[in-house]
Amino acid sequence: MKDFDILPHFRGRAIHDQWAPYFSFEHIKHGLCNAHHLRELNYIHEQEKEEWALRMKKHLLESKRLVEEAGEKGLSSSELQDIEIGYAKIVVEGLRYHGIPEKLLSGKKKPGATLLIRPLA
Repeated sequence: MKDFDILPHFRGRAIHDQWAPYFSFEHIKHGLCNAHHLRELNYIHEQEKEEWALRMKKHLLESKRLVEEAGEKGLSSSELQDIEIGYAKIVVEGLRYHGIPEKLLSGKKKPGATLLIRPLA
């Protein structure tokens, strides 16, 4: 990444797949790619049979639809709050599925647990 001489000079927010070497560029603001999140949620639902993942996928896609529909006027504070509350409820459901906090924060983790605690890592 340094050999291409792009990221050392990049300013702004880099959206990526959370590959660890990207985070070595501390001067960059990082954002995680939602297409990757949706693929992970598909896997977690289809292969790991975790129902919270399907609910999260639907919630994220519906939230995206609402934002696009609102356009430049944006969402109201109550609409944003509804999205945030819905998101939080699904995260709590996933955390309960994996066991809070003992099993979740120790030992080998299933893909769903890894996705759920990613912001904590």
